[in-house]
Amino acid sequence: MSAKTGSEIPITQGDIAKFFKSASMLLVSVSHAPKKDLAALRSDSAPQTKASGLLFGSGREASDTRQSMAILKVAKELNQGDDLFDENTNVALNAVRTGLQIGFHIAFLYGKTSGLEALQTRRKRNELKLDAEIAEWTKKMEAQAAITLFVAASYVTWKLSGLKAEELSGVNVSFLGLPELVLGGQAQATAGVLYHFGAYASTVQSGLEFLKITDMYFRAVLDDVKMQSKNFVESTTDFTDKNYRLEGSAFTVNGFEAAASGGRRLVEFKPVYAKEIVGNVDAKRFTLRVARFLMAYDVKKKMNPMVEFGAFPWMYLYSGEPGTGKTMLIKLAMSMVRDHCQALDIPFRVHELPGDLISTYQGGSAERFEQWWSVLRNPGEIIVAPIDDAENIFTERSGENVSAGSKEVVASLLRCTEGATAITRGNVIVPWATNIPDMVDGAAMSRIHAKIAVPGAVTRNDFNDQMRMWGDGLQKLSPGIVDLAWPNDYQYLADQDISIIPDAQKRRREALVEFKDERLVRLYDDVRAQGISLQSYDLHGTLFASIKKHMNKFTSREVRNITTVVMSRLFDFDFPPEWLSDRAAFVEKDYDAKRAMILELAKANMKGQKLSEILFEEMVRSVNAMVEIIDGGRTRRVKKMAEDLLERSEAQELAVRMKGGSK
Repeated sequence: MSAKTGSEIPITQGDIAKFFKSASMLLVSVSHAPKKDLAALRSDSAPQTKASGLLFGSGREASDTRQSMAILKVAKELNQGDDLFDENTNVALNAVRTGLQIGFHIAFLYGKTSGLEALQTRRKRNELKLDAEIAEWTKKMEAQAAITLFVAASYVTWKLSGLKAEELSGVNVSFLGLPELVLGGQAQATAGVLYHFGAYASTVQSGLEFLKITDMYFRAVLDDVKMQSKNFVESTTDFTDKNYRLEGSAFTVNGFEAAASGGRRLVEFKPVYAKEIVGNVDAKRFTLRVARFLMAYDVKKKMNPMVEFGAFPWMYLYSGEPGTGKTMLIKLAMSMVRDHCQALDIPFRVHELPGDLISTYQGGSAERFEQWWSVLRNPGEIIVAPIDDAENIFTERSGENVSAGSKEVVASLLRCTEGATAITRGNVIVPWATNIPDMVDGAAMSRIHAKIAVPGAVTRNDFNDQMRMWGDGLQKLSPGIVDLAWPNDYQYLADQDISIIPDAQKRRREALVEFKDERLVRLYDDVRAQGISLQSYDLHGTLFASIKKHMNKFTSREVRNITTVVMSRLFDFDFPPEWLSDRAAFVEKDYDAKRAMILELAKANMKGQKLSEILFEEMVRSVNAMVEIIDGGRTRRVKKMAEDLLERSEAQELAVRMKGGSK
């Protein structure tokens, strides 16, 4: 069994204290012979930066001689000669020093377990005679350097992430990218990174600028080393197969994956709650369900019992017309999960898919997506990773004028979700939203476990609630201005609150829903005409086979998605309040105890429910959604043509009237 599935290896203060002196001395002075320096970057006529921070310019050499850099001296000069640094500079320098200490410690462990230490001893004795041994020593030296820098940069970006975000948002610093990053050995690589960091630090004018350039610089180091780590896959298994955690903190190291809360700023968002969303009762209930399922995740085992039960639809789609509440539902999920995590002291992250994902460089889009996705592999935190306007990212690959970048992103998604290295732990949900589901690539859509219709406000009560929300807001601005009466037969917002639903029997929706498409109705009628009971596997087996004959896009994956949603319905019960407020009541229990507690509630919830009805309902919903998506493009195009014809006809009639009136 891989060590990756076991407990985390603790990093104690005693472990990193051994490297305090060496890390401190590197901040005092480093010596490096740069092949390209910051001045060379500036002199390039047209520098172009890559997302990772790498710069591809003229490549002119800066010097072949060693040069010194004193980072502490630079900081002292910035502080006008005062030995007591200002808060911002001090925080940045301490983060760099501690990052180096942790990097040296983990690299030291790698040297012992990987055999590098033994190879180094033999090399000093001139005992490495074979080319293969020399090559192994060289590769592992480079791998140790990469580990040192990656861990150090991970800690720096983790420590500084979100720090003084508002103040830093208005601070401008000049960052052109990394002049170079040559791994070689640990000493050479570390000296090079610190030399160029010192050069950048020399350009800033304040403590806030120092803090910002530190964050930006080590973020670039993190991205570059991660990119180069692909060259050390075979040499770094003694590092990537282990998990580390710095005692007394949430900082973790999980191979070449981004550290918890590191690598990007914390996302700020305005919370949204169920009562604020009008209509969409089923969608709100589904969102509540998956948000609570996340809280069952066990950090030590790195698994969620809901995944084991096959009841965790972690990638799902909100589909509906513009303005029906899809983005609000995503924010509802973010708000619920954030509140639960804050109450239970669980690391939490919102990791939104960036809008500028598609790159004009060949392979750039796939690289950006996989870098974004790599954060989702971090087992040390709960993550909500929303994808809004999904049709713009995962566009149907067979369509006209689809960019190469879009095709790359779809291919990467397929690998990441069900490829050889894909793993589902149950600490991540990925809610999608789209107005035009038929434009989403079919293979990408098949990865969606649940498709939730978002119709928005529908009933008279829904629209009354929506108008009252507006009226109450106006009343706060100008008391007494609202003179609208409220109906006596309905309590304000009663239909919008799904936080307290009496019991499983009362909250069940109408079980026997109907197929919407005429073709499906005929297929179902043919199956029922054979006398097959609703309480029979054969009803579904025969119907699925019939649907498959007429619709090739109906596959076994659709069936698996249906059963996942059915299982989540069976576990659709309200967690006891203490589970979501008191760590000792649930979160701190071991995995087996959590599993047993969930099962106990689930069994009680299942009593009185008819599995056949739930299965049929979710099957009908799923198949209806699939057909609507398949036919959606044609329907949309036909509707557009009809509207164009109608406008043309009206225009002709108006032209005749205008011509007649001018006579």
